[in-house]
Parts: sequence; structure tokens; C-alpha cells
Amino acid sequence: MKISSLVFILPLFIISCTSTYYDEASFCFASKSEARNVGRFIMDNGFTSRTRFFLDGTTQNIEGLGVAWAGFKPDDSCNANEFQLKLIYEPKQQSVFNKADVIPAAKLAYKLAVKEYSAL
Repeated sequence: MKISSLVFILPLFIISCTSTYYDEASFCFASKSEARNVGRFIMDNGFTSRTRFFLDGTTQNIEGLGVAWAGFKPDDSCNANEFQLKLIYEPKQQSVFNKADVIPAAKLAYKLAVKEYSAL
């Protein structure tokens, strides 16, 4: 009986380990300064409050949501000659929002902010 229970639980464990989980999102730029400028622009123009609006209709900041353009190990999201800007959600304490909800909303807020940045 115990072996059949293990056989049933093991596939569920494997599926949960391989499912997509949104930790962050990466965007590629030609230079580190361009990534930094876009990152600063979106943060200065209410990135976290805009993201919160998409989640629950309020405009309070989301603790732990931010951007990084340096200080992390680059991954395969960008080409070798490109620089990453990452959207990161790492709350220090328990949050009412989970990463699977925050990162897609943050991507939308990012895309709208980049349109504003491009219009300057």
C-alpha cells in the first residue's frame, strides 16, 4: 500500500518542480547605461504603484518589487553583448501577492513605462 502511495505522489512532486514559476523577468539593452537609465526612469515614475494598480486597483507601493541592472550573474536571457535589466520581486516578509501574479503585472507596467521613456 505504501509503494502505491509513493508512486502516486512522485509524479505530482515532479510536475510541481518542473512547472513555470515567475521569479523575475529580463529585458535586454545595448549598454549597461541604457539599462540603468530605463531602470531609474521606471522606478522614478511609479513602477511599483503602477504594478499594484494592475493587481488590486490601489496605488500603494509593493514592498520587494524593483529592478536591477547590475550586481547579478547574467543568464541566457540576453546575447553576450547585451545587458540585462531584471524585474525582481523579493518581499522581506510574507506578502499578500505571490510572484506568479506580481511578475506578469510588473511586465505590463514595465512595457507601458518603456513606451513613455521612448517618447522622451
